[in-house]
Amino acid sequence: MAIVSVLLVLLAEWGAPELERLRRHDWYVRYHAWLEQRLAERAFWDSPLGLLLVLGVPVILLIVLQSLLALVLFGLPVFLLAVAVLFLTLGPANLLRQARDYIQADEQEAEAETRLAQASEISGSHSEDVEEANADVRDAILGQANDRLFGVLFWFMLLGPAGALLYRLAVEAHAYSAPVDTESEYGENAVVEDGPGSSLTDALTRGSFAEAAERLHGILAWIPARLLALAYALTGSFEDTLVAWRDQLDRAGASLYDNTLAVLVAAGRGALRLEPGQNGPQCGIRSVHSALKLVERSLIVWVVLLALMTLVGWVV
Repeated sequence: MAIVSVLLVLLAEWGAPELERLRRHDWYVRYHAWLEQRLAERAFWDSPLGLLLVLGVPVILLIVLQSLLALVLFGLPVFLLAVAVLFLTLGPANLLRQARDYIQADEQEAEAETRLAQASEISGSHSEDVEEANADVRDAILGQANDRLFGVLFWFMLLGPAGALLYRLAVEAHAYSAPVDTESEYGENAVVEDGPGSSLTDALTRGSFAEAAERLHGILAWIPARLLALAYALTGSFEDTLVAWRDQLDRAGASLYDNTLAVLVAAGRGALRLEPGQNGPQCGIRSVHSALKLVERSLIVWVVLLALMTLVGWVV
């Protein structure tokens, strides 16, 4: 039934964009702030234990709710809950819809201010040049596709609604946390010491909440991001994707999540046969359109493979 949930949600994403307004993640900010007001003075709050508490409570409650609903109406409420959770944990904004709107604004020759505002909404950049904004949007499409769509789908298929919720909470916790300079701690020259005296307690209390949130986000994003990069290779220029992917690995040195994001962007650029750092007029809006089509083709590949795996599972 998981693949059916995925298909229904993707159909809603494509055919009913007005439902997108129901998908709001600001509840996490209120939930986090409520817990922080009550636990900020506790020693464990600013540590991985604090993150475990913030993420664990909603996930456990969802699992309990699933277990209770499984006893009602032959599991139909569980199916409806799965569809609802998957839909609500995507985004929050529909990246593909935003990209189409951005391209349409260019085709309709909208004012530069309008296009720059749309670019800022998609990529978070504040460029005052339309061509630079095009490059930012292109890279945002290639990189953000994992957090907004593919990562959620992967963990939903693997762990069900709880997996989708866990991934979304990890993304939101990372975004909510104060930025942490982790280069010295996780860089290419870093050495992590796990002496013989290390224990589970040490692992759960070492580091801050923000560091733990970034680590968890990086861990959860690692597998789906590589699978998405592989889909880029299959639906774009395979050889160029692998070359760009390998070159990016050779330059790795930031945090796990930053490396993952850089791999996705590099692989996507390779699939589009763009040279490293190639921006400006030679890219233009066509590169944004190409990135959008690449992500859409990759999504089709994912859905087909998920359907085949589900069919094999039923047959076997």
